[in-house]
Amino acid sequence: MTPQSQISTGSAPGKVILLGEHSVVYGEPAIAVPLNSLRATATFTATGHTSEKLVVDAPGIAVHTRLDELAKGHPLAAAIIETMRALNISAAPAGTLRVESALPLAAGLGSSAATTIAIARTLAAHFAIELTAASAAQIATAVEHLHHGSGSGIDPTVIAHNAALYYTKYKDPESICPHASLELVIADSGTTGSTREAVRAVRLLHSNDPARFSAIFAEIGALVVSARAPLEAGKHAVLGALLNANHELLQAIRVSTAFLDTLCAAALRAGAYGAKLTGAGTGGCMLALVDAACARNVQQALLATGARSASITPLMPTP
Repeated sequence: MTPQSQISTGSAPGKVILLGEHSVVYGEPAIAVPLNSLRATATFTATGHTSEKLVVDAPGIAVHTRLDELAKGHPLAAAIIETMRALNISAAPAGTLRVESALPLAAGLGSSAATTIAIARTLAAHFAIELTAASAAQIATAVEHLHHGSGSGIDPTVIAHNAALYYTKYKDPESICPHASLELVIADSGTTGSTREAVRAVRLLHSNDPARFSAIFAEIGALVVSARAPLEAGKHAVLGALLNANHELLQAIRVSTAFLDTLCAAALRAGAYGAKLTGAGTGGCMLALVDAACARNVQQALLATGARSASITPLMPTP
C-alpha cells in the first residue's frame, strides 16, 4: 500500500445526548446531536524514511513518544492499531501523528470517539483509502468497547455521521432536523466521570432490581419518543419539560451528582426551558435548553454557580 500524501489531516466533532442516556444501552431510543464547535483533529506528517517509526504527539495529554513505546491499551495506541486493522494497513507509517482536541476529557461530550475518528480519517487519507461514516463508526465503537465496556454505539455513530440522530441500538439511525431557534448552553462541572464505571454501576442496579430499572428505562424511552416532534418544531417549553423529566429519571438511577443538580437548578432559575446532565454522568457536563433571549443570562448564571466553562451553541448542527 503506497502512501499518497506527506501531510494528511482529519477531524471529528464532539456530541451531546439530548435525551436517552443509559436507557439507550438497554434498547430504548435516544436523541443526540454533533458539537461542531468542539472538535478533535489529527495531522500526520510523513518523514519519507521507511526505516523510521510512527511518533505520536498529543500535547494536551503530555504524550510524545513512538507508537511502539505506548502501552497497548493506551487510548491513542488503541485508536491507531484498530484503524490499521480495519483498513488492512500492515505497518504503521513513518512520521509524526499530532493529535489535538478542544473537547474536555471524561465529560460526556464524546472526546474518545471523536479522537479515534479523527485519527482514522487521517490515516485513511494518508493511504488514500476511502473511509465511510459507517466504517469510521465501527472503528470508534471497537475502541470504545475496549475502554468503556459494552455500550450503545451512539457516540461513534453521531460523531461519524456528523448529524442529529434518533438512535436505537442495533437499528439504522434516523436523521432528524432540530429547529433553528433552539440553542444550548453546555456547562462543564469541572469533575470527570467514568463512562465505564457509570455503565457498570447502572448495570448492577438493573441486575439487582430488573423490574424497577426496566420501567425507568422505558419511561426515559417514552420521553425520547415524545421529544422528537417538539425538537423539530421548535417548541421550547414542551421540549424543556421533557429534558427536566429525563434528568429526574437519571437522578433515580443515581448517575447525577449534587453539583450537576445545582447547575441544572441554576439554569432553570436564569430562564432555561429545561436542563439535564448529558453523557454517562457521575461528573462531566450538563446542558440547558435556551433561546437567543435567555442564552447569555443562563451562561452567566452557570459560570457564577461554579461551572468550569459554559458555552452557547446552536442546536442546529453546522458542518
